Amino acid sequence: MREDLFLGISEDDRNRMLGCLSSFTKKYIKGDIIDNFNFDSALAGYVIHGRCDLQKTDRNGNVTVIETYEQNDIFSRHLSFSDLSEDSFVVTATQNCEILFFDDKKLLSPCGNCCRSHIVMMNNILSSVLHRSERMAIKIELLSKKNTRDKILGYFELLSQKQQSKEIKLPVTIAEMANYLCVNRSAMTREIKKLKDENIIDINRKTVKLKN
Repeated sequence: MREDLFLGISEDDRNRMLGCLSSFTKKYIKGDIIDNFNFDSALAGYVIHGRCDLQKTDRNGNVTVIETYEQNDIFSRHLSFSDLSEDSFVVTATQNCEILFFDDKKLLSPCGNCCRSHIVMMNNILSSVLHRSERMAIKIELLSKKNTRDKILGYFELLSQKQQSKEIKLPVTIAEMANYLCVNRSAMTREIKKLKDENIIDINRKTVKLKN
């Protein structure tokens, strides 16, 4: 389970740290660009609620979802990359969301004002990064599947395990799912139709029922 950034930190210490870290909050609606990793941003973002994606767009306009950030996740150019290619890397809101921003250099360097609390926060950041690494490993496993059909079924099975049900709710749109699985949207739509015709799944809008 992901831990809150301020888990184990008193409210007084939390308020002092927010000032020390030059923090501020901002709300975004779905589709807004939250951060551009191609610039050397000095900010780290903490997702208070909602969801956003780190998306790569290549020279041909193809979009790939690199990472997804959900509630209690932290994102920062310096936490994700040491260097970037010439492709575009932006954090985009995929739901309405609220982000708490920090000066990431201050975030990663313990201060003298709340030393113990900063160490606790660093442990919470490590927990968040480890959770993201686990999600990335799952995504790599999905992408390693040999064809679009196996990627789709693997994704549905993953959601089934997470939701503990054979009837699952898709947390994303079909277009977002295609970007996440790095497959052509039209090809994925055709494959989903085949799976339905073969009575392997039933799908109604964003509800999918696995039949075996």
